[in-house]
Amino acid sequence: MESKILGERLKQTRRRLGLTQKDLSTATQLSQTSISRLENGDEVYASVLLSVLCYYQKRVSLDYMLSQDFDATSNRLFQRSTEEVRQKLADQIQRITDSLKLSTQAYTQQLEFLKDSL
Repeated sequence: MESKILGERLKQTRRRLGLTQKDLSTATQLSQTSISRLENGDEVYASVLLSVLCYYQKRVSLDYMLSQDFDATSNRLFQRSTEEVRQKLADQIQRITDSLKLSTQAYTQQLEFLKDSL
């Protein structure tokens, strides 16, 4: 995809998300100049593009954003694949499970300490 077209899509997506260049700059820890250069289709480092795409992939469908029939006003921009949603939920469930296991272990250790102290 041509860099000017990609830059324009990234700009439209940013605006659709209600973000300013400064907001995106802060969120991605990139300079506002880097964001501007990317959106204008100027030569940029791959790391800048990847940082922005990583930020967007958590919020929109990159498949649609990069498709030929892209339209920033379409709600398809926000429709993520079922597998992607399933994976996010599975990841969140795993994090919660891991957190509960750690908490349970800590409480068990505290209770054993109290019991031993009697």
